[in-house]
Amino acid sequence: MKITVLGYQSPFPGANNSGPGFLLEHNNKYYLIDVGSGVLAKLQQHIQVSQLSAVFISHLHHDHMSDFLVLQYAMQMEFVMKGRTKPLPVYFPQEPQQEASLIPFQHFIEPHHINESTKLQLDDLEISFLQTDHGVPTYAMKFQSGEKTFVYGADSGIHTHWAPFVNHADLLVLECTYLEKDRPSKPMGHLSTYDVARLSQELKPKKLLVTHLYPEYDPNKIEEELLYAGIDGTLIMPMIGKVIEI
Repeated sequence: MKITVLGYQSPFPGANNSGPGFLLEHNNKYYLIDVGSGVLAKLQQHIQVSQLSAVFISHLHHDHMSDFLVLQYAMQMEFVMKGRTKPLPVYFPQEPQQEASLIPFQHFIEPHHINESTKLQLDDLEISFLQTDHGVPTYAMKFQSGEKTFVYGADSGIHTHWAPFVNHADLLVLECTYLEKDRPSKPMGHLSTYDVARLSQELKPKKLLVTHLYPEYDPNKIEEELLYAGIDGTLIMPMIGKVIEI
């Protein structure tokens, strides 16, 4: 599996960056995971829209789905201009209903709802889901092929029950919303640097990639705090276009 960072900032992207989005390549198939602001443009630096096999949206907050509404038009043009006949499969939560109603788009999109009991088999890729601690129904995603495991943690708070869903992943992507000094006194469905470090010690991933970084933070400060708190596994700081292979 090869994972490419298309965007990692939230709740809005800074200049020359994008909201959350990752491209998973496996056996010549391409899967887009979350579609934050700016992700569609970054995606086309790597593949054509027509090459997408499926899209996964972890939850229906705007910073994770906004560019999907433009991707719908891109798929429409694939039908109109290039003779495409197969709709794009999209997997997403069915709530909140108002946002969920925006995902289907004529005959260009093939909608599929996900929940914790959803199990998918796409070629030799096994995909399962875990609901996280967040303000709306949100699902972490586990992609497995043979002995390799990639887990995308989506947005998640400190009350997410990760084990045994995540244990010893080859690559774990966790959000890192706050520097420790900015951690809210009341849990808000997001993680701080120290939370991420603690989870890495519990879950013991081989590689840990952080995402959902506030665009006005200095990434060096985030990395410094993570390393000071003690990361288990190899820490990877995100960059647009960075590729991680497992």
